[in-house]
Amino acid sequence: MHVNSYNSDRNSLNSVIRFYVSRFYMCGRFRS
Repeated sequence: MHVNSYNSDRNSLNSVIRFYVSRFYMCGRFRS
């Protein structure tokens, strides 16, 4: 149970990080 919630927390965190990374990546591309 604990490992399961830990994994889902990591998954949501990874998707949030991917969202911001792609956002900053697109902004950098549009700027240059």
